[in-house]
Amino acid sequence: MLSADFLIDRRDGGVELSFCVPPGRRLGIFGPSGAGKTTALDVVAGLAIPRYGHVSLAGRPLTNVAKGRTIFVPPNERQIGLIGQRPTLFPHLSVRENLLYGKGIKSFDLLVPMIERLELMDLLTSQPRQLSGGEVQRVSIARTLARENQALLLDEPFQGLDDRLRAELILLLDELLSSLQIPVVIVAHELELVSHFADDIIVVENGRALGFGEVPTLLKEPPSVRLASILGFTHFVPIDSLRRIGIHPARMLAGAEPTRGYVFPVSILSTRDVGGAVLYRLQLADQQLVVSFADDRLSHGGDPKVTVLDPPVFGKDDECQGSWLGMASTVEGEVDEGR
Repeated sequence: MLSADFLIDRRDGGVELSFCVPPGRRLGIFGPSGAGKTTALDVVAGLAIPRYGHVSLAGRPLTNVAKGRTIFVPPNERQIGLIGQRPTLFPHLSVRENLLYGKGIKSFDLLVPMIERLELMDLLTSQPRQLSGGEVQRVSIARTLARENQALLLDEPFQGLDDRLRAELILLLDELLSSLQIPVVIVAHELELVSHFADDIIVVENGRALGFGEVPTLLKEPPSVRLASILGFTHFVPIDSLRRIGIHPARMLAGAEPTRGYVFPVSILSTRDVGGAVLYRLQLADQQLVVSFADDRLSHGGDPKVTVLDPPVFGKDDECQGSWLGMASTVEGEVDEGR
């Protein structure tokens, strides 16, 4: 179990977080830039000392700052691997030498399956200056996993890579980690990456946790309007005098399917074919939004409607009351056009 509970000071305010990650479980820390995500990893990795709090791994105290005493285990003795945003290799060592450098390294024979899976076998004699950005990242992943780590931290590990390479590395790392029963924490400001990679998620803003839960549950029913906004819900439309629903552009269908969500009449303000999809600018109730559909079926017929897939429903206090389908028996009818 990786456990952390701390407050650390920053120039723009403190970061105060608490979380536990069991072996084999993956926690995503998500939020906007400057929220305190990387600072949290620095505390866990031993790169920063909090004002107070603790970090422990498998029952072993790594950091414990309390009144009158401090326990602090150096980063290189924590058995925690860190894959960062900008991986660096020793420039004077070959790829093979980089992989085998340091304490706690598995034997090379044990590394061969992973090296082959990461397609590094042909690069073992290369120098870091001869590698592309994606190859450097693959070596960094292999070097981190080559150690007998008891936990793994990922700090925006695919930033700066093109979409194709990033997709490949996400699948590779996902596959490699599935065989390791260790706690994993991934930090990202892209929700798609966190939702693909993590089991649980903490949403952080201004150094504080706004919400925590299993990824599917939190994304489907964010507890508050503010949290929903951070998670990609762009519009909040009234359905009666007391309630409104959250609209996520990626969770909409062209046409009326009332068994799958809430149906709205819309007005089409403009369309644009972007190749493989059609981009619509719509008037929905008193709000405008841009949404992408796979085809132009919404343009056909004289009564266009869209279905918001099982949206969260928020009350006057901006707190989530549940999902639309879960509450369908308490709300009847569709919103009137023009409302």
